[in-house]
Amino acid sequence: MDYVEAVLAKEVAIHCESNELKKNLEQLGAVASHSGRWLMAYDSRSELAERLSALQALDIFFLDEPAGWPPAAVYEFLRNEGLVRGDVRKISWHGPGQPFIH
Repeated sequence: MDYVEAVLAKEVAIHCESNELKKNLEQLGAVASHSGRWLMAYDSRSELAERLSALQALDIFFLDEPAGWPPAAVYEFLRNEGLVRGDVRKISWHGPGQPFIH
């Protein structure tokens, strides 16, 4: 399953299993990390908005967990500031191997 896993201090982490998404991420400048994640660097809030918009256009899920500040919440924050538009598909888990899409 493919989804935006985390928005970190200077990069966006993407959990990527599909070859199609891997190709798209490479075109967007993302790089595979040693942990198996794909990472997209950003330097500013506007660049973060560009990265998240590009991922939203790929129609992949954004992690949405009840604790912390998950990628779906970051996207909504930037949308409220007018930096991104539209909605994202959200995913969380009931338990191991039990994704909940909303």
